[in-house]
Amino acid sequence: MKRYINLPITELVSDVPVDPVHTRELADSIMGKGQLAPVIIREETKEVIDGFHRIAAMKELGFNEVECVLTPCDDEGFWDFRIIQASLHKNVTFARAIDWMDKVFGLSPWANRYKNAHILFERAEAKSAPQEVQEWAERKAKVWGLAVGTIRQWLETKEKLRPELLEEAKKGGKAPFTDYREIARNLPSRPELQEPLLRKTIQEDLTPTQIRTVAQALKRAEDVEEVQSILRQPASRTAEQMVREAKVEKLLKEPTVTPTLTEKRRELAGRLLEMYLDLQQQIYVIRQLREQERPQLDVLKPSQRDELLQVVRDLKAELQWLEDSLGGTVESRVIVEGKMIEGK
Repeated sequence: MKRYINLPITELVSDVPVDPVHTRELADSIMGKGQLAPVIIREETKEVIDGFHRIAAMKELGFNEVECVLTPCDDEGFWDFRIIQASLHKNVTFARAIDWMDKVFGLSPWANRYKNAHILFERAEAKSAPQEVQEWAERKAKVWGLAVGTIRQWLETKEKLRPELLEEAKKGGKAPFTDYREIARNLPSRPELQEPLLRKTIQEDLTPTQIRTVAQALKRAEDVEEVQSILRQPASRTAEQMVREAKVEKLLKEPTVTPTLTEKRRELAGRLLEMYLDLQQQIYVIRQLREQERPQLDVLKPSQRDELLQVVRDLKAELQWLEDSLGGTVESRVIVEGKMIEGK
């Protein structure tokens, strides 16, 4: 049962960081109007449930006692109460509640079944968790005044965002929380790229869609040069365009080296082998045409037939040259003193 009581300020356990600016504003208000609302305290331990900034402000002003509401509760109820109160202060809900949600999960019967709270709420949102687990998650969401999807997003951000960026997001961050969430979701396996992407996001005011696009390109970067190139490029490009541009930039920076004769020969041999495989395929196609579809050649227009014949003649000429170059035999007819001489 709740009880209203004045308690010595030194007995209260306030373990949540406070905003100095907000504390100063509250101190000015309390100095003029007094304490307008009691702080909520856990009866068993004197831990603060709500009123962290009021206590900090009253300490600054030299108050000896604080008007409190004592609330009896067990450990799970205590963390629930803290989350409920945090949800009433929208500007600090994520910062305060995200760690307290893990506390509740740790006290639940599901802590040994799931690796963390994020996985549990992810399964609950997808309706893939057992009925009793899903009911627990939905009940907690209702108690905390939050949607299951919102809880899952917050916990996902905590799991996948670099620790220093998470702390930054908790303190209000240099960007909206949604930007931190997108970066965490899209670069979980490349945490070293999260901060550079955040800087680009802030400087260019990227949308969530653009953050996802740049993240896709960054994941395909093979080295620091390609990462830097992608970060320099406009976010209006596609991920494919960014990656291609990064690779072209890197190639253009490489020093030009004159290939040796051996390297040239190897390159030529490779090109010939590629051509050999391609010609093999074309021979197969022509044979199929000869055996199955030759009558259909009659439907070609005269101009089309002439064009096709010219291509065939050109191909024959080039293949003849290739045969000579490879050391094959070439049939020839030469007229000497009016007589035809055939040779090979």
